Amino acid sequence: MSTAQLHSTSPDSLSEEKIASVLIVDDERALRVVLRRAMEGEGYTAIDVGSGERCLFLCQKELPDMILLDAVMPGMDGFDCCNRLLQTFGDRCPPILMITALYDQDSVDKAFAAGATDFITKPIHWAVLRQRVQRLLKSCQVTNQWQAALQREQQLQAQLASEMQRVKQLTELCQTHGITVD
Repeated sequence: MSTAQLHSTSPDSLSEEKIASVLIVDDERALRVVLRRAMEGEGYTAIDVGSGERCLFLCQKELPDMILLDAVMPGMDGFDCCNRLLQTFGDRCPPILMITALYDQDSVDKAFAAGATDFITKPIHWAVLRQRVQRLLKSCQVTNQWQAALQREQQLQAQLASEMQRVKQLTELCQTHGITVD
């Protein structure tokens, strides 16, 4: 499996693979272009926007599999955008990798407090970025598969409980009519 492919977790297409999508959010156009090309070079589908507001707008239409988010931008900064993404999408929120020139302890703490999944500093070390993107997407994929399996188990348990209740009712009905059930 390519690093850019994810197994779908929908019940109808458990074996289908899809290309992972990465949303790049940074006010620096040149960096967005470089990041987009790097992500596309890894086989991902990438789209880039220049603001936190635009990120939220696009995510309302369709959630990407991952978001690369600059922390310091005019208007809505990455910290606020990250917080709003989590408020809006909750458990459905994709992993958010905060990318910033800030590396002091307060900024790192603020990024994680806002809900960032991980944090990487500028200038970007490309091998580290590549690994973090792969690991975050894989982690998200495993979590989604686990949640789908848990949901399926709960459905099967409910179905089993219903069938056991039916067997109990049939057994009682048979006993009421003098029919012996072994």
